[in-house]
Amino acid sequence: MTGKYISFEPELVDQVANLRSCASEMYPAIFNISVQTLEGGLDREMARRVAETAKFDVSSLLKAVQSASILIWEVTKGLPPKDDCSTIRTALRKMGWTEDLAGAFCDCFLEHRLRLNKLKDALAISKRRYKDFVWRLDVELARRNMSVITQPKYMIRLDTYDAREGASGKVEEQSLHLQADYANLKHMQMELQRAMDDLASKHGQRITRYIK
Repeated sequence: MTGKYISFEPELVDQVANLRSCASEMYPAIFNISVQTLEGGLDREMARRVAETAKFDVSSLLKAVQSASILIWEVTKGLPPKDDCSTIRTALRKMGWTEDLAGAFCDCFLEHRLRLNKLKDALAISKRRYKDFVWRLDVELARRNMSVITQPKYMIRLDTYDAREGASGKVEEQSLHLQADYANLKHMQMELQRAMDDLASKHGQRITRYIK
């Protein structure tokens, strides 16, 4: 764990740490392959050529590349826009990486940061995100026609924002105003509870572990 929003699996960290016995001048090339892996899949032939140049075990290098790609993606998702990656470097050093290895990893991320953020935006499931939910209950207290039955209505305001605009500092908020009765709100509550129950299931926790 490197912070509130970024989590590194120890097994992945250890697989990349095996590069300690590889020539440090090959680190940039190895991490560049990891970035390319995120965009188009693992180029095994390129990885083999790098392993031969570095005189490093091909199988170990392939595992290191794949693990590094996952770690780079975690940093892409969780690191604040203006962070210089120094916290990541320190955390990786504490987890057993050498200074050269941690430095090359962070340098690669910073070099390709814009490219990785564009990839993250392209893979976003939903453009707008939840911000706030406000409601009030409206009840008609008087009416001349006494034969009409009073039906309470709920006025709802759902506030959302565009997370992709966070890097620019100009986040545009949008509010959606709705009217609903008790039955519809009860149905919404039941659906949300079903979603939370599914998220808490073993399968939901397994999926969340890999996409959070």
